[in-house]
Amino acid sequence: MKKGIFFITLLAATNVMAGPGGNNHFAFLCPNTSGTSDVLTHFGTYIGGRGDEFMNGSRVSDAYFKGPVLQESNIPYNIAMGCYVNSGTSYASATGVVSCMYTSKLGYDPFKVSYQMTNGLGGIITSSLPDTITIRLIQGIKS
Repeated sequence: MKKGIFFITLLAATNVMAGPGGNNHFAFLCPNTSGTSDVLTHFGTYIGGRGDEFMNGSRVSDAYFKGPVLQESNIPYNIAMGCYVNSGTSYASATGVVSCMYTSKLGYDPFKVSYQMTNGLGGIITSSLPDTITIRLIQGIKS
């Protein structure tokens, strides 16, 4: 009889720790290279700018993307003048880092900027476009 009671107690404790659970879909819209809002800026030692973070289709916050600039790189200070376009997105499941890659139509060096997700480990990419990436995360499971 004690074994049965222990199993029920353990099962109840597991459900409480797990919380509501379920899948959440996070989408990240990369910063723009030109325009008036959410534009990447070259700060000398790094490039940074705000993108957008969405959860289950609703915008939840700005996502600040940042990437280093090597001294010998050929990236103009006015990124818009370099005619940069989004060339891809990526997500590292082991680190929770979302990255946006850019290439220049005028032959300048490519670069990438990244955003560190909070509690964003172990996700799966569900879609990826040059300027947007969607990641599915299972929420509420305690490891």
